[in-house]
Amino acid sequence: MKRILSLTRAFWASSIALNLEYRVDFAIEAFTALVSFGAGLLVLDVMFQYTNGLGGWSFHEALALYGIYLFIEEFCNGFLQPNIGSVPELIRKGDLDFLLLKPLNSQLQVSIRHFQITGLFSYLLSMGVVLYSMAAMDSLTSVNLLLLILFLGCAMLIVYAIWALLHTLAFWLVKIENISQIFYAVFEVARFPVGAFPGVLRVFFTVVVPVAFMTTVPASAAAGALDWRYAVTAPLIALGGLWLSHRFWQFALRHYTSASS
Repeated sequence: MKRILSLTRAFWASSIALNLEYRVDFAIEAFTALVSFGAGLLVLDVMFQYTNGLGGWSFHEALALYGIYLFIEEFCNGFLQPNIGSVPELIRKGDLDFLLLKPLNSQLQVSIRHFQITGLFSYLLSMGVVLYSMAAMDSLTSVNLLLLILFLGCAMLIVYAIWALLHTLAFWLVKIENISQIFYAVFEVARFPVGAFPGVLRVFFTVVVPVAFMTTVPASAAAGALDWRYAVTAPLIALGGLWLSHRFWQFALRHYTSASS
């Protein structure tokens, strides 16, 4: 574990140093995050002008969910995309061979190499929205904060597992540049509580594609209204997804024909 932390620190220090060479990008990212947040907030405001609830959720509950959505979205754009999202390119160029030669798990290496500091403002903004919502709902307690952290962590692991599973397909398909768009198309529904959807879709976005565990469950924890069934299931799905992504990666490596072979 100490070796992994040391390697992560080295990778991230290098990435941050590279990011700081382009300081204008940070300002652009901050402006983009504000515009995106403003647009989403406007949509919520308009929706709640015509209704008192969204799938049984109040405005501040929906706002907390939107903050979670922004956090996971930045996690995808600023962390998963430059890391696990680069697997197809590594395979196509043959650079994956160099990672396989190193005495460290190859999946771990492709998962932690880059950290985009330009997304820091987005993380802070999204968490600020969540904390504001919790304060407005009188749910800003130490217990709810711990639950929020726990289930937000579960959400990140679930999203990572999905990305890893999808991008591991590059070992066979190679050119899958648009596969991330498939995820984003489905992830769009995570802007809204899963209870706002009809019964069949609600089951689909909970059981088949676990969108509910990406935003609805962490937001429920923030609101102090967590369903114990989700509380038990979320860690199991997160750990199960992580294990499955690792097994699939190992299976793919056994069928990998390197650029040098």
